[in-house]
Formats: sequence, C-alpha cells, structure tokens
Amino acid sequence: MRFIGWLCMFFVSLWGTIHPALALGAETERIFSMPVSETEAVITPWLENNGFEVYRAKGEQQEVQLEAEKVGATWLIRLRAHSPLATRVTVREVGGEAYPPLSAFWDHLEGYVKMPSTSELRAARATPDPIQRQINAVVCLFTDRGGTPAQLTGFVVDRQGFIISTAHDLNPGQELSVQFRDGRESVGRVVKLDGHRDLCLIQVPQTLESVIPLRNGRYTPGPADVLFTVGCPRNGLESVVNGVLDGPPRRVDGMPLWQVRMHIEPGSSGSPVFDEHGSLVAVVKGRYRGTNAVGFLIPFETVLNFLDSY
Repeated sequence: MRFIGWLCMFFVSLWGTIHPALALGAETERIFSMPVSETEAVITPWLENNGFEVYRAKGEQQEVQLEAEKVGATWLIRLRAHSPLATRVTVREVGGEAYPPLSAFWDHLEGYVKMPSTSELRAARATPDPIQRQINAVVCLFTDRGGTPAQLTGFVVDRQGFIISTAHDLNPGQELSVQFRDGRESVGRVVKLDGHRDLCLIQVPQTLESVIPLRNGRYTPGPADVLFTVGCPRNGLESVVNGVLDGPPRRVDGMPLWQVRMHIEPGSSGSPVFDEHGSLVAVVKGRYRGTNAVGFLIPFETVLNFLDSY
C-alpha cells in the first residue's frame, strides 16, 4: 500500500510538471515573403471570419502580437520582421483545438503568397473599353486602424467631390487620405456612414472630373455575365480583375449580398463592380472566410438606398 501511495505521488508530481506545457501547446513557426503590416492585414480578417475574437498588442520594434480567442481555444500569434519584406510568424495553441485547425491557417497564408499576380489576372480577359474609360474615377483610400495603416478603395459618384466606399474601420467625420490615379492626393472626410449596409460617403474639397454615373447602374446581373472590378489593392492603382456570380443573392444580417467567384485582394473593399458594358452593378464588400477566390458584393440597389437616405 505504501508503495502504491508513493507511485501515485510520483505521477501527480510528474503531471504537475508536464501539464503547463500541454496547456500551452506546441509552438510552430514559418516565414512568409511579405511585410509585417501586410501579414497582419491578411491574418486578422481570416481569424475573424472563422469565429475568433482578435486582440492586438504592440510588441517590440517591428513586432506585432495577436491573441485570437474562441470557445475552447486560444491562439497566441507573434509577427516579427525577418527582413524588410518577410515576416516570421509564430503560433502557439493554448487550451484545446480550434476549428478550422491550425493547418488551415498556414494554408491560407501559403495560398495568399502564391496567388496569381495582377498582370496574370488581367491577361485572362481584356478589360472592355466602357470600363477602361471609368478607371480614373477609382481612388485609393488610406486610413488608420488602431495604430495600423489600413487601405480601402473608393469611386467618385459626383463632381462635387463625393466618393463611395465601404464603412470598414471608418467613423463619421473621420479624415483620410485620398489618392487619385494621376498621383494627386487630397484629404477626404466621412460625411455619411451606414454600418448596417457597410457603406460610407466621403467628400473631398474640390471638383472632380471623372465620375462613375449611377444612372446607368444595373440591378440584376445574370449568372452568365462576366463582372469586372476595378480597385487599388496593395497600394497599386488600376487593378482590374473579373469573375462571375456564384448563386442567387444571400442575406447577411438582413442585407442582400451577391456571392461572386472573383479574385479579391486586401484593400479591394469599396471597389466598383461593372458588367462588360460598363454599368455599375455592385461594390466589393470583402472576401469569403479568408479565401481570395470567393467574395461578397453589395448590390447596386443597396447603394442607391444608401444615397437616397442622405
């Protein structure tokens, strides 16, 4: 009996030693060829779309620490600059296994780095002239998200300096930098914001020549129609990609959204979407669950309802 008691005490002592290590989980690390800021911009939406609450803590210089939590699982993520153009990503799982598994997280980052270049996408189908003529009305929007630079796309809808974009990370009255295709920059201000529709109206203090006319908008594109979006992801202007609808409209939080098979990169939210005749049919809302091949579009009718309430 005394021997059995000693044996039990030994296993209790041993468990007390190894249990913290098991609770913390194994740490895995990989290096990706993109800057820390871009890596964070790729990681955060994927985590949120997969049910995680994401908390950010500023680490040491050139380092970002993220804590992603959901029921039964926590991931501790550290982003460190391996070089100016590469990031060392370290992940430690704490307290249980999450769904999707960590392997899906790594697959997402690998897929993002290996995605086709913009030039390859443009080569797949020539941009129709009616769309090419409206490219000058597309602008890049630069703002700040909790101390981290963020980028959206917008497009001019009125010569009096009015620009439409998504409401991501913006607040009423907020100022942001607006970059035009010819290189000019201006300060814009959010004059209307609707978080439910995920749309905002920005105004710059100047008259603008290039405008995307709403009178030519189209309410219901067909499933066989090729759609084109014009945006400025990754700080670049005149990025044109194409795709097709992927089923009937869906409702998310009571609002209709088109699901589309289209390559959508970070920074494309707010981009106008046209049919091949140059008619505005939608606005890019974002990507589906971290993939860059499927996205959601805000229908043209929602854009009109947003403007009518202004």
